[in-house]
Amino acid sequence: SALDRAIVLAERFSVASPSVAQVYMQRGILSHVRDKDEEAAVNDFTEALRIDPRAQLDPLVSPPSLEELFERARS
Repeated sequence: SALDRAIVLAERFSVASPSVAQVYMQRGILSHVRDKDEEAAVNDFTEALRIDPRAQLDPLVSPPSLEELFERARS
């Protein structure tokens, strides 16, 4: 819920920074890992990339299934 609150505040105050992109990245990871919601993960990754095209997953800790969703968002 902290990530959701951070996103609400960022949207309310029109903040779009690499930090906000990372919040979307973290929420996308949680959507996939905790909730098994691939669509929500792709949506969050897409928003993160819109805000910061350089956003990326940590390849040392990202499973292939998460990398696949991130690549879907990138395309």
